Amino acid sequence: MTVTNFGISLIRTWVPIIIGSVLSWLAINVGIVVSDDDKAKLVVGLTAVVIALYYGLVHLLEQKFPKFGWLLGLATRPQYHKAKDANPMVLHPGATKAELKAPRPNFDPTQD
Repeated sequence: MTVTNFGISLIRTWVPIIIGSVLSWLAINVGIVVSDDDKAKLVVGLTAVVIALYYGLVHLLEQKFPKFGWLLGLATRPQYHKAKDANPMVLHPGATKAELKAPRPNFDPTQD
């Protein structure tokens, strides 16, 4: 089975979210004693922090040791390619067929 770049990116996003959520839940329900009123707030805040720390640490380790990528669900990174005819000019959502087919000027940010 081949996983597409989209699938790889989803897996590498969801795994840290799941791990962060589980670790936060364990911390609140096993180790930290708080009132029921504050529990929800603490879970939300702690979950976000744990996810960010987990992803950041694994990503740093993966830079030096690629096998650590498995801690994000897959050791494979998504490969993003630049479109051949990429045009940075963005048309409005209601663009007509004529506007979509019309040649657009090349954008060069180095020129005035």
